[in-house]
Amino acid sequence: MRKLLLLVPLLFLVPLSGCNKTADVNAALSVTQQVIVLAQDDLPALQAAGVLTAGDVTAAGNWLATANTLVTQGESCVNTSGGTTSKIVACVNTIGTGLLSPAEQADLRIISPGAQKKVTLYVTAVILGVNGAAAIVKGLTTPTPVVGSATTNDRPTKQDILALAYRVGVTNDQLSRIGY
Repeated sequence: MRKLLLLVPLLFLVPLSGCNKTADVNAALSVTQQVIVLAQDDLPALQAAGVLTAGDVTAAGNWLATANTLVTQGESCVNTSGGTTSKIVACVNTIGTGLLSPAEQADLRIISPGAQKKVTLYVTAVILGVNGAAAIVKGLTTPTPVVGSATTNDRPTKQDILALAYRVGVTNDQLSRIGY
């Protein structure tokens, strides 16, 4: 599992291939936004299927909305950085810090036990995308916040992450380049 968590950020970096840090960071953040949009779109269907309660949808939706705002602001910050690495690092670090704020973590604590695994998958994928952007400029990595009282068993499996990667559009060729 540890190896998986170290390799998964590469899923978000594989599409990147230049040396332009502004473009590369924005590409990683764009993938992160795709994950956020996908997760937001999934919430109503997950509620209808009984996987999430109305409270879960509200809590997860609030966290995802803030994540989207932070990533959008981060992209804007990166675009106005003038390509200066230290400024790009500050932009990306701000996203991670915002996602770990007490208010954001409070949204994740009220998720019902049945919904924890699904919400943890989305939260993990968002954090991995942000960490992928941070890795490009050697910024700070953000730990994945705990969803509810999630235990180790509630963490996403390799198959969960791969399935989400496919839904976001990471190709088999990109996966094979990193050994999947």
